[in-house]
Amino acid sequence: MKLTWYDRLVALAFHPRYREEYKKLFPSPTPSLKTIFSPGNEIERFKRRWGLDFIVHPDDVERRLGKGLKKDIEGGVFSDYLEMVKPIPHREISDGNCLKPARALRDEKYLTLQIDITADETKILADIRDYIKFYRKVVKFQPGGRAKSSKGLDHWEIYHKVHHEKKSLYKIAQELSGISGSPSVEEGPLKAVYEQVRRALKKADRIMSQVRPQVPR
Repeated sequence: MKLTWYDRLVALAFHPRYREEYKKLFPSPTPSLKTIFSPGNEIERFKRRWGLDFIVHPDDVERRLGKGLKKDIEGGVFSDYLEMVKPIPHREISDGNCLKPARALRDEKYLTLQIDITADETKILADIRDYIKFYRKVVKFQPGGRAKSSKGLDHWEIYHKVHHEKKSLYKIAQELSGISGSPSVEEGPLKAVYEQVRRALKKADRIMSQVRPQVPR
């Protein structure tokens, strides 16, 4: 299963082992940017262990999750964490400007990739095919828009409600649908919403099972 930038980011933020190691490295609730981007050996080892070019701040991701955390194509697709193939942006975009989020595309036609030619050739070619397939969909986006598939429930919001807010699937379905009662027997709107919630949680759990350290301690 391929991980999008959004799924990878949120999965790391929710991952118990990642959170534990992050808090040991950054005991302060609000570490400064200078600390996060410090080139210190310990921080670099942490990033290599989780296959990161940057530090994911779990509390910040969780805080922004329900407030417009971007679910667009920025960052592309990750077949693993230590990418052998990754898109290279043509230009920088200032904060708040996401009219052209696909920075690796030029003229909505040309995709720029960086390729580690020392990696396995079969894997490289497979990753290139995945990126081509993915970015062909990108050109169909409207400026500032989101993928058609983003309509409906967000699996991470459901994951957060279940694992952090300790709500049952029944309760979430009732809140989303505005319908009381149990969806266990009846067919209808509540039953349909419950099934959507169940599938969303299953998707998030499946993604979480893929997230693990890439390098031993």
